[in-house]
Amino acid sequence: TIYRFRYMMPEGISAELEDPLWRTAHTFKRLSRREAAALKPYRLGLVTVQEGDTIDSVAQQMAFLDHPRLRFLNLNGFHVNERLIPGEIVKIVTE
Repeated sequence: TIYRFRYMMPEGISAELEDPLWRTAHTFKRLSRREAAALKPYRLGLVTVQEGDTIDSVAQQMAFLDHPRLRFLNLNGFHVNERLIPGEIVKIVTE
């Protein structure tokens, strides 16, 4: 089995985080059947942007409490200062 991890961080600090990220990735372990059965999968959803929607308002629909804006930007390949366009279809993570 191959796993692929993606870390999100501000630009320009990847070198100083290389060692901590490596250590983090090497703490993963195989889940027991009981642990695996207790997990609910995340799902990828599509949302049509409505008039008045902002990155923050749509990002709040994500299944994550921590860093929803950064996760939304990363998932959709948006830059920090981008604006949503009504009618545009964007991805969110749901439970």
